[in-house]
Amino acid sequence: SGGCNGATMRFKPEIDDPENKGLQFARERLEKVKEKHGDKITYADLWIFASYIAIEQMGGPYIRFKKGRSDNKPKSLCPANG
Repeated sequence: SGGCNGATMRFKPEIDDPENKGLQFARERLEKVKEKHGDKITYADLWIFASYIAIEQMGGPYIRFKKGRSDNKPKSLCPANG
């Protein structure tokens, strides 16, 4: 649905999107990393980085990471489901 830039899947309505079902478990696990590194990494970049690592660990290709995603998108701009 909305992608990671803005990290809007933390908010309704996107948090309830069927496409995001189960991602709360990954977000909860990554929260410790975010707390450790604070403002050095955005939620959006952290989620993308973690997904790249997961893809690689499952036998997929290495994907070069480039930081720069923002967490500053207002939750009022969250896309509707779908």
